Formats: sequence, C-alpha cells, structure tokens
Amino acid sequence: PSSPEDALVKTKTEKGITETYYYDSQKRISKILFNTGSTSYFHEFTYSSNEIQEYKSEEPRYALEETLPSGATKYNRNSNPIVYKLNKQGYYVGLNSFYQTQNMEYDDAGFMRKQSLGIQDYSINEDYTNDGKNVEKMIGKGFSYVGGNFTINQSFIYYSDKINSIGNRNFGKSFLGKSSTNLLMTSIEDGETAVFTYEFDANQRVIKKTETKGLITNVTTYTYY
Repeated sequence: PSSPEDALVKTKTEKGITETYYYDSQKRISKILFNTGSTSYFHEFTYSSNEIQEYKSEEPRYALEETLPSGATKYNRNSNPIVYKLNKQGYYVGLNSFYQTQNMEYDDAGFMRKQSLGIQDYSINEDYTNDGKNVEKMIGKGFSYVGGNFTINQSFIYYSDKINSIGNRNFGKSFLGKSSTNLLMTSIEDGETAVFTYEFDANQRVIKKTETKGLITNVTTYTYY
C-alpha cells in the first residue's frame, strides 16, 4: 500500500456526484468519469511536451476563436478541449483569450506564488506564501465593476501530524503546482472560519473529509488504488 503522499485517488464523491479517476503509467491523470446517478460523462487528458489538453464529453468541441459561416469571428471564454500551457517546470501558466487573462507563477519548490485573473468587469491579483511545506497565506487585491476595489485575506492552519493524501499529485494533476504537505485544519477568510475534520483508512489516507462553515457542512468521501 502507498504512503499518503504517494496515494492515487480512485473515487471522490461529493454532493451526489462520484468522480472515478484513471491514470497513465507516469501517474498522470488520463480520464475522469463523472456519475450523477442519472447521467454520466467523462473528461480525457492528452499530453505533449509543453501543453495538456482536457476534452469534456458533455460539451461540443469548439475553439477559443471560431469562424462562423458568415465569415465573422466568434470569441469564446474557453475551448473544448481546454488547453493547459505549461512552463519549463511543467506547471500550468494560465489561459489568455479574448475574454480573459490568467497568469500563474511558481516558486522553485513548485508552490504557486502568484495568480492573476482578469475578465471584462473583474480582476484580481493573488499572492501566496508558504513555509516550504504548507501554503500559509493568500492576499488578494482586486477590482470589480460592481463593488470597486477589494482585498481578500486568507490564512491556513494545518494538522502537523497528518499527511495530505488529497492534493494535486494524488489526482495526477502535478501540473497545477505543489499542494500543502499536511492536511488543512482551518481556513480563515476575512474573519469567516471553515473547519476541516477527517477520517482515515489503515494506511492513513483520507477516506472522509468534513468541512464546516457556520451552519453549513459539506462531506467528501474518497477511495484509492
């Protein structure tokens, strides 16, 4: 059996939707099967040297820019498949289209350091700090057309004795950057606190996560290969 940090998630169930994960020989995500009880659909991932494509079966295929029969150009917010451009380290650097700009930067360890997003009437720049093991803080400064300038302050506290088995790597998505080594205990955003508790299997892998925020509780369950 794998140690928690090397575990590969097989299924994740939340709010009645079960996601089943399939991996290639390099432990990268290759397919996700979604089952809602009444419908099922899948996402498929293909890899090349500097990009990853994610095809969503529940949507038609379309490009970021399409030429219509009239000859006019239609600009889309995204594409199907989605194209994830990677940097030299192999991390996703963001999407730039007619509608939005998104950029990510990472530190040498692979933790996300900065993320910026701009769409027509909303923009935000997020700065993340970590202690080499866990992401500790996020400060976001942004502007929205409706509310003007705003700031978001998030801080994160971890269980120092519990290893994270539900990070990016455990879903074959290391291209999204390094996740915290330990399991999140509390996340505080502008004075509002979310508390996380977990149940484990015999190999100390998370099989149940409960998030409580005020009166709202959300439960996610996991199985592993």
